[in-house]
Amino acid sequence: MIEINKLNKVGDILNSEGMILGLYKNQGGDMFLASRLIDGTGEVFYNTKKDVLIKYLNSEINLREIYLSTDDFFVSKKFREKTNQHMKNEFIELIQMGDKFYNTIAIGMKNENIVKDIISE
Repeated sequence: MIEINKLNKVGDILNSEGMILGLYKNQGGDMFLASRLIDGTGEVFYNTKKDVLIKYLNSEINLREIYLSTDDFFVSKKFREKTNQHMKNEFIELIQMGDKFYNTIAIGMKNENIVKDIISE
């Protein structure tokens, strides 16, 4: 179970009038992503690894593939102040921009500073 309230936000990787893809870390340095859902019902939080995230930033995989690569069977979904656990497969098709490769996303939506930080860590 991902304890969302114990995660520290690093920043938004993608943003367009609000977070589309956010990067978080826990106190141990583990990385988590939050993806906005296209149906407007909140964000889903899931773990990731640096090498997988770099593959996304290099457009080798899309966001959906990052989501599917997580070892978790359950993910945390947050809507307003309410957090629930759900089976991962419930949201595969609902992740905003999940089928897009990073290099096809408009430059104005990308946070190049956070990308540089991820790659240089």
